[in-house]
Amino acid sequence: MPGRPNILRAVAYVEATGVEDLVERLAFEIDDMTGEELAIAFEQLRAAPGVLDVCHVPVIGKKGRAAAGVRLLVKPEAADAAIEACFAETSTLGVRRARVRRRLLPRREVAVSLADGEVRAKRALRPDGLATVKAESDDLSAVPSLAERRARANEIERVVEAKGDCDD
Repeated sequence: MPGRPNILRAVAYVEATGVEDLVERLAFEIDDMTGEELAIAFEQLRAAPGVLDVCHVPVIGKKGRAAAGVRLLVKPEAADAAIEACFAETSTLGVRRARVRRRLLPRREVAVSLADGEVRAKRALRPDGLATVKAESDDLSAVPSLAERRARANEIERVVEAKGDCDD
């Protein structure tokens, strides 16, 4: 075709697994609080509305001092209140914040009835189409030993995997 470029434009779409959303990542370091004080602070921060996760990472701070790197993921609408909680519960003088995208696998909570009561598990659908199951750790906290908690978790996960009505 004279006067027309010989060009083909194609757009390909790849279906992504999971759902994306936006969260705020808050970060700061602490080098002047005891382990006991930090444990209480982390518990308080985890309980704050809109806080999705609190993570402690050991870091080397200025002047070579051991420090606690603190990272929080929070819902965007709760970020200002979470920052205030960081100031109230820790000795930090500043909090870095950034909006980040995250992708979540499709998942749902499944209730499992066992002889001694009901427990919960999370069932996630992986990109290859297979489902994985993880027992809810809060429901295992009363089990007395690590070996027994692991055995109980395996039992719960086997029950969920065996149920035919849990397919996504």
